[in-house]
Amino acid sequence: MTLEFHGGSVWDEITELVAGSTGQIQAAIAYVGKEAPRLLPLKAGDVLIVNASDRSLRSGATNPYALEEFMGAGVKVHNAHALHAKVITTDTHTIVGSANASENSSTRCLEACMVSSTVKMRRQVQDFMDTLLGEHSAQVLHEELPEFKRIFDSNPDRPKITGVTSPPERNGLFGDNNEKFYLCRVEWDGDLTNDEEEFVLGSTDEYIAPETLYIDSTVQLTELDRGYETGDIVILHNGKSFRSPAKVLGEPISILREPDEQIYGQPIRQFSGMITRRRSTVDKVLEKLSLELNDAEFQDSKFHLNGPLRNGLVKLWHRDYGLETA
Repeated sequence: MTLEFHGGSVWDEITELVAGSTGQIQAAIAYVGKEAPRLLPLKAGDVLIVNASDRSLRSGATNPYALEEFMGAGVKVHNAHALHAKVITTDTHTIVGSANASENSSTRCLEACMVSSTVKMRRQVQDFMDTLLGEHSAQVLHEELPEFKRIFDSNPDRPKITGVTSPPERNGLFGDNNEKFYLCRVEWDGDLTNDEEEFVLGSTDEYIAPETLYIDSTVQLTELDRGYETGDIVILHNGKSFRSPAKVLGEPISILREPDEQIYGQPIRQFSGMITRRRSTVDKVLEKLSLELNDAEFQDSKFHLNGPLRNGLVKLWHRDYGLETA
């Protein structure tokens, strides 16, 4: 019996536990976006309780098209207007946390959850579920979905919720077929100092304030010939953690350290708020694509990515991304 805490990116663990369950799953997730059926792969006979109040539908927090997909798969969907909880119980585990089932939660938010395999916790959560189902919710019928969709679609001017009502904004950061993508092994401990980073960022006319959609930073190079061309897209990792794709903004800048230590820094830009991914998650993506990277490629500081391998890795952060794989 275990009790584990997970923070940062939690959907890898949640999706794996749900997909691996053979018994009935009951999930109370207040708000579900369009990616919910992929994040929460429920099966026929499972139960999903959501907040599908008029307010939640009108704001876009709950997506009725996702509810329709769940119901089409045989999931029993219930509507609890006061629900704000995020709780899941399977035949072996319970999960209690902060994460809504949305792309925003899975790619951009720092979430947290507790995962327990104790019988006591499962019983307590099951009591909560029984109360929700018996006293605070009603099963959603197929004939209700058209009205849900009408309410959802009636507010085109609502603020966009990334991953719930709209795909992640790329806004020109990347997305054309002329870019080169690289998987790059670096050491976090070798990052530039704050003064050195400011010096490198100050070398490009593209530098922007950190409070915008993007965040500008640097990648340290020990050899000039390992640098990247302006416009390249790099996925930096240290063998265990992988940072979201970043665009190279300019040429490598020489930095002289004492005593006589020559290094280089190169300015890069990525979306702010993107979470890091673990090596185990990357391995699962490659396995699904029937692809693999050998140890030499994982150690490479400039491994060229293309086709399905490129698309699969980028989709860890940008699920709507896809270039031609030819």
